[in-house]
Amino acid sequence: HFGDTLIYPKLREALQYFKQHGYGPGSVSTNAILLNDEKIDMLLEYGGNVLCCLDTMDPVAYKLIRNNNHYERVRHNIEKFIAERDRRNSDTKIVVQFLRTANNMDEDLTAMMDHFGLHQNVRFIEKRTDKHPNGGDITIISPDHKVDNKRTCLKIQSELCVLWTGECVPCCWDADGEQIIGDV
Repeated sequence: HFGDTLIYPKLREALQYFKQHGYGPGSVSTNAILLNDEKIDMLLEYGGNVLCCLDTMDPVAYKLIRNNNHYERVRHNIEKFIAERDRRNSDTKIVVQFLRTANNMDEDLTAMMDHFGLHQNVRFIEKRTDKHPNGGDITIISPDHKVDNKRTCLKIQSELCVLWTGECVPCCWDADGEQIIGDV
């Protein structure tokens, strides 16, 4: 989870284990910097849900938000991932994240949707570092343009987060591993 899931050296084994033992398809979150052909193949074979955090379609805002210059690489990796998912007709669900910050307040999620296009099993979400005007904290837009504003996190009841070390925590906000509940 934090530190990019794709850096975990035993990710393939962990996803295989979850799938083989009936724990569901598994969810992976990535900033997509390391999303190469080998990782794409692994995620399409074992990962049921993949969150790709691009955060913005503006390269200048990306550098400010992510503190790196990998915008073009990340965008290309996500394009390639979506195209390969479509080519294989995979069931893997891809979510592309837009993160509203002070650095891109005038940007709209639709620019991201327009760029990547509408595909089966590809959704776009907007997260914010500020409060939504309507009180929600996440907006999900699916290809059929249905909007769902969520107010609370129910993931703690059904998911756990795996840190890059393989340690598991019950909440995705526990980036420092203060509440370790196990290890994959």
